[in-house]
Parts: sequence; C-alpha cells; structure tokens
Amino acid sequence: MKQIIMVSFGVLFLVLAFLGIFLPVLPTTPFVLLSAYLLSCNPKALSWALKIPFFREHYENYKDRRGIARKTLIKSLVYLWATMIISMILVKRLWLVLLLAFIAICVTIHLVHMSRARTEDENQEKKEEDRTSCPKTD
Repeated sequence: MKQIIMVSFGVLFLVLAFLGIFLPVLPTTPFVLLSAYLLSCNPKALSWALKIPFFREHYENYKDRRGIARKTLIKSLVYLWATMIISMILVKRLWLVLLLAFIAICVTIHLVHMSRARTEDENQEKKEEDRTSCPKTD
C-alpha cells in the first residue's frame, strides 16, 4: 500500500513538474527531484519515468551536477519574462506586479546560477582534455 501511495504521488509531482514548463511560478526541477525520490521505491516506475526525455534530462543533469544547458537557459528566461510581463500587465495591481517581478528576479538568479555550474564543469573538462591531448606536429 505504501508503494502505491508513493508512486501515485510521484506521478502527481511529475505532472506538476511538466506544468512548470508552461507556468513560470511552478518550479520544475524540485518537482522532478521529488518525483524521482517517490518513484525510486519502485524500480519499474522509476524506469518508466526515465524513459520520458523531459524527466530524464532534469534528473540526470541534477544527479550528475551538470546544471542547465545554455540553450535551455535562454528559452527558459525568455518564456519566464514574457509570461511574467504579460501577467504584470493583466493584474494592474502594484503589489502583485512587484511580487511577480520579485519572483521573476529570484527565478532568473536561480537559473543563471544553475547554468554557471554547467559552464564551470565544461571549462574544467576542457582544461583536463587539453592537458591530456598530444600537441600537434606539422
């Protein structure tokens, strides 16, 4: 019974993570990680979830500490700010506009920080590759 409940909540949080792609106030990665934790009680359920490219990418990037790819970062920021600005225009209440701006700034900082982790890892790998490669001789 416990396993059924955990898998059910794992699927629920996976759906919320998917919705987070389209709704900038829903965090995608925390829901993916929570879903992975809950689904890990059942290897078949986790295996099923890892077949979903969206889930696998987020899960593996976090597990391997790779951060966010630059292309994903740019798409995310454009979508985040576009939807936030539209929301700010529609609400027409100063306190809500300020709240949405604060949320957008915080999410932007978080995404950029995650992107830098990936860039630092790529730079480190490139340095290691340069050290191990043989110099060219003409």
